[in-house]
Amino acid sequence: SVNVQFLFSLRFATGIFTGSDFGLQPGFWGERLFVVFAMFGSFIFLSTTVSKIVVMFNQMGQGNIEHEELMVQFKDFMSKGGVPFALQQKVRRYLEYQYKARRELQARRFEMLEKLSPWLRKEVTVHINRHVLVLHPFFRDMPHDLLPHACIIAVSVLCAPGDLVLQTGQTQNAMYFVARGKLTITWGSGENRSVHYEVAEMGSDVQAQVMPAPGFLCAHALFKDS
Repeated sequence: SVNVQFLFSLRFATGIFTGSDFGLQPGFWGERLFVVFAMFGSFIFLSTTVSKIVVMFNQMGQGNIEHEELMVQFKDFMSKGGVPFALQQKVRRYLEYQYKARRELQARRFEMLEKLSPWLRKEVTVHINRHVLVLHPFFRDMPHDLLPHACIIAVSVLCAPGDLVLQTGQTQNAMYFVARGKLTITWGSGENRSVHYEVAEMGSDVQAQVMPAPGFLCAHALFKDS
């Protein structure tokens, strides 16, 4: 009959189109319809899965390309500016750390917060900074209606391993909190009796005092006359 011929033709065309013709012929019209729908369904499912995988790899490759272009631009800029090689290595190390932190959402959270409305941004910032500020008794005993304002004023800074945070002799008007990682406190001897606070490097063998997170320093800067 015409219906049977139509189903035969439809199953054959579907098998050719989807590339899933396995040579077995269904016995009656219900099996033929099931085979046609199964072929189309499997073809759409596999196509969607493959496209998602391709998009994921493209996004990963795009991030690597942008990072490499940024590194090349900084290299050319520092070479033309006569920047010493040791300082170039520090810049390169920081850019590498920043790229790694962006992949782990440590650096991207600043960009993500900018996409929120001012009030939502304030609420999220207060929630993130509150548990850090209350490490100091001054903020822990602060009235609850004033603490959110202090959380908004706090600024997050991303430092790479080996970065110098501060040293003796600087005029400080801010307090520092260590939210992640750790700080290495080193000091000189003799005429070079200066104290340096820098981000600790992984596997460093420097003999110095280490301040792990959570912690704070320069709290006196909040209570001196400006």
